[in-house]
Amino acid sequence: MAASVTGQATVNANLSVKNLTLQVFVVGGGGGGAWSSSGGGGGYTTLNNSKTIQLNTPYSLVVGTGGAGGTSSSSNGGTGGQSKFDNITANGGVGGNNASPYNGGNGGSGGGGYGTTAGGAGGTNGSNGITATYAGGTGQGTTTESSITGSTVRYSGGGGGGAATGTGGAGGDGGGGAGGVNTGNGSPGTNYLGGGGGAGGGNGAVVSGGKGGDGVVILKVSNTLNVT
Repeated sequence: MAASVTGQATVNANLSVKNLTLQVFVVGGGGGGAWSSSGGGGGYTTLNNSKTIQLNTPYSLVVGTGGAGGTSSSSNGGTGGQSKFDNITANGGVGGNNASPYNGGNGGSGGGGYGTTAGGAGGTNGSNGITATYAGGTGQGTTTESSITGSTVRYSGGGGGGAATGTGGAGGDGGGGAGGVNTGNGSPGTNYLGGGGGAGGGNGAVVSGGKGGDGVVILKVSNTLNVT
C-alpha cells in the first residue's frame, strides 16, 4: 500500500500502529525559471529510505512548493521549498539565474542555460542542465527515478533555458518546464514531480519564467499485517 501527499502541507499525524516500517521517497519543490535567462533546477530527491514509526508518536510531514518564476528585469527564479518526512529531507531546486553568470539552477536535475539562438535543455534523471551560451545547472548526479508506487516514475526534470531567437530549451524528463523564446514565457514545472520552471524568452521583452513544480512525499507500508 502506498500513499502520496501533494500540495503544500504540514501534518502532525499520530499513526496508531506499533513499529510500522515505511518506505519513504521525498522530492523537494522545483526552482522557478528566471525572468529572461536560464531554467530552474528540479527539486532534489532522496533515495528510497526505510523508516520505522512508533505507536502514538507525532511525525512532521512537509511538502515543498515550487519556486516562483522571475517576473521583472533582473529577477531570478525562486528556490523551491524543502520537503520532508520526520528527519528524511529533500531540498528544493535553485531558481534560474538572471544575473551574471546567467547559469541554470542547481537541483535534482540542473536547469538549462540561457542561449542567444537556442536555450539549453533541462537535465534529466540527476544530470546537469545543457550548456548553451551560458552554463546549465548542476544535477545531483544520482537517479531521480522511483518505483515506490509500483510503476517506475521519473521526477525532478530541470527547466529549459530561454533564448533570444531560435528555440527555447526543452524541459527535462520528469516534469521540467520548457524555456521561452523571444517574447514567450517559460512553462511551469509539473506539480508533484518537482520539475524546474522554464526561463522566459531572452530578448528583453516583458516575459516571465515558469513556476517550479511542487514536490511530493510518498509513503509505502513495508510490513505484512495479519488481521484475525
